[in-house]
Amino acid sequence: MQPRQTTRTAAIARLCKAIERAFERGESVMLTTHEYTYRKKGEELESEHAVYEALATGIYQKAPVTHGREVVDHTFIYYGSRDEIAGIVGRDCKDLTYQELEEMSVGLNAGAVLRSLAPDRSHLKRDEQELGL
Repeated sequence: MQPRQTTRTAAIARLCKAIERAFERGESVMLTTHEYTYRKKGEELESEHAVYEALATGIYQKAPVTHGREVVDHTFIYYGSRDEIAGIVGRDCKDLTYQELEEMSVGLNAGAVLRSLAPDRSHLKRDEQELGL
C-alpha cells in the first residue's frame, strides 16, 4: 500500500474524482460560489420557478436571474462535457488551500455515504399529499 499523496495536485485530482462520482449519482456540486450539475440531453433542470430541458449532454452551471439587484430565479448555462471538470476546479478553486480542497472532497464523499444509508422517504410526502393531510 502506498502512502497518500499530500500535494495540491493530488488534492485537486481527488476532488475531480469526487465530482465525477457525484455527477454519476445525479447530484449537484457546489464549488465556492458556483453550483454545477450534469444532465443528459432531454433531462430536466429545475430552478425555483421554471423547468428547463437540457439541450445537450454535459455540465450546467446554475446562474442567477436578477431584476435590479434582487435575484428572482436561476437559469442554467451549458459549461461543457465531463472532460471540463479539471478546468472548472482549476478556475473555481484556485485560491483554496490544500486543506480546503480535501475538505470539499471529503464532504462530497461523506454526503454520498449518508444518502446511501438513509431510507427513501419520498413516498411519505407523496402519501401525505394524496390523503389531503
